[in-house]
Amino acid sequence: MHAIPRPHSGRLILTTLAGFTLPWVAWGQWSNETFPLAAGWSGIWLPHDCSYTDITTLLQGNGDILEVWQWNPLGSTAQFSDSPWLPLQPDAAWKVWRRGDPAASTLGAMTGNAGYLVKVREGAPPITLNLTGKPLLPHYEFSTSGSNFVGFPMLEPASASERSFDRFFSWSEVLKAQPPVFYYRNGALSAQYPVQALPRTTAVQRGRAYWIKNDVYADYYGPLKIMLLGTGLNFGPTGNLISLRIKNAVDPAKNQAVTFTLKPAVSATPPTGQGPPVAGEVPLQVRGLRDPATLEYQYEPISAGGLSRTLAAGEETVLIVAVNRSAMGGAPGSVFQSLLNVTDSLNQTRIVLPVSAETTSYEGIWAGAAVVNTVDQVIGQEVIADATAPSRFTIRLLAHRKADGTTTLLQQVYLGDRDGTPIASVSEATVKGVATGEIRRMSTASFPLSMTRTGVGSLQAEGPVSFQVDLGYNATTNPFVHTYHPDHDNWDARFENLLPTGEESYTINRTITLQFQSALPGITDPGWGSTLLGGSYRESVGGLRATPVSVSGSFMLHRISNVPVLTP
Repeated sequence: MHAIPRPHSGRLILTTLAGFTLPWVAWGQWSNETFPLAAGWSGIWLPHDCSYTDITTLLQGNGDILEVWQWNPLGSTAQFSDSPWLPLQPDAAWKVWRRGDPAASTLGAMTGNAGYLVKVREGAPPITLNLTGKPLLPHYEFSTSGSNFVGFPMLEPASASERSFDRFFSWSEVLKAQPPVFYYRNGALSAQYPVQALPRTTAVQRGRAYWIKNDVYADYYGPLKIMLLGTGLNFGPTGNLISLRIKNAVDPAKNQAVTFTLKPAVSATPPTGQGPPVAGEVPLQVRGLRDPATLEYQYEPISAGGLSRTLAAGEETVLIVAVNRSAMGGAPGSVFQSLLNVTDSLNQTRIVLPVSAETTSYEGIWAGAAVVNTVDQVIGQEVIADATAPSRFTIRLLAHRKADGTTTLLQQVYLGDRDGTPIASVSEATVKGVATGEIRRMSTASFPLSMTRTGVGSLQAEGPVSFQVDLGYNATTNPFVHTYHPDHDNWDARFENLLPTGEESYTINRTITLQFQSALPGITDPGWGSTLLGGSYRESVGGLRATPVSVSGSFMLHRISNVPVLTP
């Protein structure tokens, strides 16, 4: 019988193994995996991470599980023998947990992308071990000397016709040579256990760990190879786009096209005390081509039925996956969590990607512009409301929103940082006095110098906020005032007394209303509703003539800083 690496006493043969474990995020999505166990020893492969709690708590309620051994290939280069019986410590290639014996235990938690030996009490009935964890992207680096204790993200149920070792390995350029495969079929360890997985028509099972000896490097875990920066599609409170690279990993000699399908799934309920509750599923979409007329990208939703693409032999593609924040809703801080299953048309594997996005707050500095395209047209004594303007006019906008919703319209703002913490103020001197880095100034010529106006309503995804902006009759920027013209300088004929309003110039009253909307025609940016807001703009101007003049159009604002409070 071929030598199998395992924890044991006996003759040791030197071997070098490589492995990799992906980190888990602070909070994330959850999936359930089941592992059938029986009395004796079983080998399982964990495709998700369960290290959020200690192993004793994780296995609470499964009292018949007596020991768990984790294969730790990076721990040692020496690890196998011809005739093992029982696991024996110390052995750097294994970490062990023994129920009720913490002094003899070196394994504290069950991490993902790892193989485990599980010992169930002799005489115990069959067990279905249910584990909730955080999904991980598969990652393998097969050792070219010695054996590898690995599992594969197979579709379920196990199918000898669809997902046998023969068929599954045949798609791999390296493993098609059919390397020796061994597995534990329960019972006590002896010269007969584990046994070779024969015949080759044996189905590869999800969640089962196999010993595979291979003399050539391989990183195969199915017909599709997925490359992703980070542990999943985690958009956080402000992210909008993530690149997902998918490659047809089938042996090029087969010249086999593969169709992959992305299909959303519901996240499992987080374990008690583990992160925020699930606010809902993350609405996902894939970015398409840019419309040459509008310069906006088109987006295709990943619906419940799934989204599919076909890859030619050896082809890889990059999908730009976007979160549709306008469809999320929820109070700021709500965490939307779900899963994305990736399957292949060869009916081999199912890879689970975690997806999360947090509803952002709207506090911070917002900058943008309104485009006015209608205006009241005055013909004699007749007023034609909302007539189309001969040309469009742009009004630059700056605003700040506090956490409590208070929204202030600004004429200028200074942005800087103090030891890495962003700061903002309408006063240049204030920012200069505390800033430790570069200072930036943003301003608009559409409002009185250094103006701040607190609005009625709040900057938000939907709803109105209005501002009253008055330009004093004697303000230097008042259109009626001319410093050097005696009829428009607001002084009497002797230049001794200041005249009241209405004598030579008038106070200008502007009522500005921003009506935030859930969508704008032609705008497809995935940040809409989060870091990009907009809607309809309306302004009524009094003081220019006997009756007010109204203008209207649309506006958009981008959040440029999330500083919650303006420094006084």
